[in-house]
Amino acid sequence: MTKIGLGFRSEMLDWNPAEIEADFFEVAPENWVRRDRGPLYSLRDAGYPIRLHGVSLNLGGSSQFSRDFCVICAN
Repeated sequence: MTKIGLGFRSEMLDWNPAEIEADFFEVAPENWVRRDRGPLYSLRDAGYPIRLHGVSLNLGGSSQFSRDFCVICAN
């Protein structure tokens, strides 16, 4: 079974998720650092599946891994 997701961004806050034909919402945690995460919790609490997709960890890249950044994302 193929599943199709849609990246959830702050620009979509006034959209009605029930009108979006997606199997899940993809969230880049670093886009929500130091922002109100209430919309994400509302989406989750309404039963919409959320998949996290970190793009700034640089795993396998040439830059050094940042534990501090991971802590910021986790909090």
